[in-house]
Amino acid sequence: MDFMSFLTHPDIHLWATFGLIAVAIYFYATEKLPLIVTSCCILSALMLLFHFMPLENESGKLLLKSGDFFLGFSNEALLAVLALLILGQAVTRTGSLNGLSKLILKTSKISPMLAVVIVLVLVTTISGFINDTPTVVVFMPIMLAIAAALNVSASKVMIPLSYAAILGGIITLVGSSTNLLVSGSLVSLGMEPLGFFDFTLPALFIAGVGLVYIIFILPHLLPNRAPIADEITGGGRQFVAQLEIADNSELIGKSIKSPDLFGEEDITIRMLQRREQAYLAPFERDIPIARGDIIVVVATRESIKNLVSGDDNSMFRTRSTMPQDAETEDEEIETKPSESALCELLITPGSRLIGQNIEQIGFHQNYHTIVMGIQRKARMITSRMTEIRLASGDVLLVMGTRDDLRKLRDSSDMVVMEWATEDLPSKKFAFRVNMVFLAVIGTAATGVVPIHMGAFVGALAVVLMGCLNVRQALRAIEAPIIFLVAAGLGLSIALERTGGAAFLATQLVDTMAGADPVFVMSAMFLLIAVLTNMLSNNATALLFTPIAVNTANKLGAPPEMFIYAVIFASNCCSLASPIGYQTNLLVMGPGHYKFKDYMKAGIPLVILVWITYTTFSYFYF
Repeated sequence: MDFMSFLTHPDIHLWATFGLIAVAIYFYATEKLPLIVTSCCILSALMLLFHFMPLENESGKLLLKSGDFFLGFSNEALLAVLALLILGQAVTRTGSLNGLSKLILKTSKISPMLAVVIVLVLVTTISGFINDTPTVVVFMPIMLAIAAALNVSASKVMIPLSYAAILGGIITLVGSSTNLLVSGSLVSLGMEPLGFFDFTLPALFIAGVGLVYIIFILPHLLPNRAPIADEITGGGRQFVAQLEIADNSELIGKSIKSPDLFGEEDITIRMLQRREQAYLAPFERDIPIARGDIIVVVATRESIKNLVSGDDNSMFRTRSTMPQDAETEDEEIETKPSESALCELLITPGSRLIGQNIEQIGFHQNYHTIVMGIQRKARMITSRMTEIRLASGDVLLVMGTRDDLRKLRDSSDMVVMEWATEDLPSKKFAFRVNMVFLAVIGTAATGVVPIHMGAFVGALAVVLMGCLNVRQALRAIEAPIIFLVAAGLGLSIALERTGGAAFLATQLVDTMAGADPVFVMSAMFLLIAVLTNMLSNNATALLFTPIAVNTANKLGAPPEMFIYAVIFASNCCSLASPIGYQTNLLVMGPGHYKFKDYMKAGIPLVILVWITYTTFSYFYF
């Protein structure tokens, strides 16, 4: 076959689409390119492919135009997703859930274990109506406070929190962006969109079984890991102190590598902070100490006491220390409001800090704190951390006075993973946001207006009422989601128009010839479960929706059974990986998890969800 014959082969468009899907899966899974860049490359490739090799029917009519691949940008489901993200931002900023949080914190003082169960059930319920990402962001500090009351590591409660939110996201149409995108994809296939409660019944069965596993079994499978502060201090009975070089200090001009810098005291230097520049140990070169430098050290309480005490202590403008592991109250160092402490900060989705490094942010100047380390995907980064551009889900270990750390609580760019046991302030706009959100959910559930229309008007309302300003609303919109949805819908359209979806459906049916449709659906469920742990749940759902519809049609089975399988598998089966779902990535740092922890905890739950839905479908459909 010569080249021109190859280009005019009737199946060339089908195989070219499959090739693009394979390339997309590779780059989305490996993250070799930023998600936006990968999505733009996919859209460009689709546009060029079908421009130079037009897809026509027998009468010569074009079946795909270049403009068809950009319909995802104007998709109603995408509009609903973005509007709901803005509403979620309003819920987070105004503290709409703080009333519940206060009640839970009171309950935790009576029975911490009961408080854990209440949080998990509440998060599952709330995630059915509010995007699960802001729900997890709100409840993370609460869960950490309860873990402290139980005297257990955060690693025992963070994954359960994420899993509860994921299970809640399948209960209603607005519970997850995936649900809305599947509904929008059905419209592009010429079908009716999903109703608000269409799949609530099977979802409740799945969520109920999943919660039993999360509450009673999952904690026994999770590790018991120490906080990331221990990676700085060494985990023993150590203290961290920041010592500012005084104007007339005898240390000025001495090398930071000098072995007798602090005499005979057993003190380990971790960092030298000079304005926004941080030098980390082990120091690569001799750095002369200058006036105003801040030296961060780790040592025993006695060593620090000897260092800063005495009649003539002109070396430092003394900063106080923070105990890392005091066994009794009597052994703790007295804490005053101005004293220093270590604190963990979670970078939130939509944060203005994303994409900037510590120097560009001016962290020391603007927040009066020192960044000791950055944790990304459970790996602690200290070397050259000032060059690292922050990403959503990063955890910063910072040091500063308690007053300065308290001020960080007012920032919408990060969540302070401390202070959770203090009274949470009420916000004056919380009632307005709650009313708007209830109106959006109520009108969508009753069918008064479509969800995309209600969500759009609701997002506009919270801005007009002053609950959010325009900048805050725009920050809630995540550009990667927009391009991912556009690329995913573009591939979905190409898969359907070229006959690729029908081809894959035929292969699946032929492979399982004679099998009950329920078991064909079950096999497809497992295939989605594997793929969604490599891709995002949204991308997987968009690819498999046309395949599910075609498979149901070929089998003469209810299409709802296969469509719901796409929704449940895409959402719930991302449990075994931190990559597949954003909430999994968010809890990775605070929970100090490794990739294998998600596999150990998530695979049994994936199997449980698969068995539950297969059993439900067998008796229901």
